[in-house]
Amino acid sequence: MNILTVSKLGKEFNGEKLFKHISFDINSKDKVAIIGKNGTGKSTLIKMILGEESIDEGQVHKNNKASIGYLSQDVISKSDNSLMDEMLEVFKEVVHLEEKLHTISLKLKDHPNDKELLNRYARTEEAYLNKGGYEYHFKINFILTKFGFTTEEHNRMISTFSGGEKTRVAFSKLLLINPELLILDEPTNHLDINIIEWLEDYLNKYNGAVLIVTHDKYFINKVCKKIIEIDQGTAHIYTGTYEIYEQEKIKRYELMLRKYNRQK
Repeated sequence: MNILTVSKLGKEFNGEKLFKHISFDINSKDKVAIIGKNGTGKSTLIKMILGEESIDEGQVHKNNKASIGYLSQDVISKSDNSLMDEMLEVFKEVVHLEEKLHTISLKLKDHPNDKELLNRYARTEEAYLNKGGYEYHFKINFILTKFGFTTEEHNRMISTFSGGEKTRVAFSKLLLINPELLILDEPTNHLDINIIEWLEDYLNKYNGAVLIVTHDKYFINKVCKKIIEIDQGTAHIYTGTYEIYEQEKIKRYELMLRKYNRQK
């Protein structure tokens, strides 16, 4: 499934072209990195994709059937929520079904042979099961543990966390939301080496697509299989890991040099 198409995108500031003719696609399960020197427009490109920055040229087409999640503290809905309450917001529908099951089961204690109640319980339990009702507590605890939060911190108010901790809270919630496309800008910031190593493995196995902007070459090499380099105001696309990108870039440069020398 195609999730995102960027076509001939261009941006300028104060009459100066930042970049032009940037085109690429992101499909299901793609793991893509956007790289380039500081000031080439990587973050601007992400903002244009998200609709937070105006488009001067070209188009961004997003599949209406695909959800997109962007890592920022805006993922956190309420700073006066506890850590656990914030995570539970992802599973509101499941929690509602759980409450319905509890209510029906109480009624069944008094009327154990009521066919209508039994049928209602069966339908509700099926919906609960299909939405992962017997797994969501495990998922929450697993993700929070991997991001370094202790059980004692589950009832801690988010407002009491530091900026780096809030980013980890947002990251945890975003992975629980499980969007079809994850957009991560410098995802390894505020993470220790153990979390980063786990995250590399998690993103490799992630069932959706991932779009990453980072200077962490090692992280890119571990996670991404497609590199989009913004250079000289346009984009060059390489298929493969960061190591392959480095090899292919040398070949590309040598080819350009030979063409230049022939022209001279």
